[in-house]
Amino acid sequence: MKNLSLFALRAAAVLAMTATMVACSDNDPEEPTTPPGQNPGKNPPAESSPITIVENPTYSSIGAYYGDYNDAGTGNYTVQLVTKNMTWDEDNSTYIGPGEIIYLEFNSTIPSNPNLGEIVPGIYTIAEEDYSLNTASGSITFYPAEGNEDWSTISSGQISVAHEGNVYTLTGSIALSNGNTAEINYTGTITFLNRSGEGDMSNLQSDFTVTGLTKAGAINFGQAFSEESNYCAIMLGDDQFNLDENIGSGSSLNFGINIAPDATTGIPSGTYTIANCLETESFPVGSAWDGYYFADYAGYYGCWYFFGDYIESALMSGTLVVENHNDGTYTLTFDMADAYGHKVKGTYTGKLLYAYSPE
Repeated sequence: MKNLSLFALRAAAVLAMTATMVACSDNDPEEPTTPPGQNPGKNPPAESSPITIVENPTYSSIGAYYGDYNDAGTGNYTVQLVTKNMTWDEDNSTYIGPGEIIYLEFNSTIPSNPNLGEIVPGIYTIAEEDYSLNTASGSITFYPAEGNEDWSTISSGQISVAHEGNVYTLTGSIALSNGNTAEINYTGTITFLNRSGEGDMSNLQSDFTVTGLTKAGAINFGQAFSEESNYCAIMLGDDQFNLDENIGSGSSLNFGINIAPDATTGIPSGTYTIANCLETESFPVGSAWDGYYFADYAGYYGCWYFFGDYIESALMSGTLVVENHNDGTYTLTFDMADAYGHKVKGTYTGKLLYAYSPE
């Protein structure tokens, strides 16, 4: 992109007006200070799932892969284990417990496909500032029902990693910097979202038809990126989806489309075809952005499919057909694919909350 700085400013403005999926994700393997995208304590729906989910009764999980982040010839994998049913205190930017967040970093092998990274089974030894193969580090933050949180680094110990497919078992005895000891004991699904900056961001492994969509919203940002069209962000989700915060533990989709500048009261009917808008710096009416992740702002632009904190897929080709029924309801039919050809299809019919919010 030629005008990256201009795009960054406009992108930041757009993000300030609408939440982004997987809110804690960014381009650095840092410990969490904001709530994860998955709502703690809410299980994904049993049907309409692109992968089999094995739920842990105590923790929800978030995994990410950061490539050879430490230039040590190893792949950097992060895992957050978040106690379910904690409440997020927005005013004080902390959780209300009792509960904990266990944050772990593992140095394992570099995968051939950064979208399908996995921690190689074995014993990982806690080591400070050592990023060689089979080392690990991390911290635990304890959240009481009342009072201040207590954060400690993991100072020593070993963690055993085993898995069958995406179902991981993490066990170990560790010592903490505050002098206490703790046990790691987790079995459940973990996938590692690609934050390496390499490859095409999709960990879908098969075609998927999305069903059960019940919520829809859209924000028309006006001529935020081009004078030839308005950028309109559409969000779809199932019953697990929070439309106000744009997060959920089930299926959801984001579509970024270019509509006519005078279309301020609703989304015009028509077919919107995915194009490489950012690369070509062309935003014609009737086009849709291919999936783009702007790491500096942890922002998702264009067309994406998500399933909780387990699946994210940048959609790089295909169409969105919009039927505006002129009564506040729409039919949205999408037939798209990721860079590997995995199809994502579905239809939503119903009410769509629409807002016109030009910059």
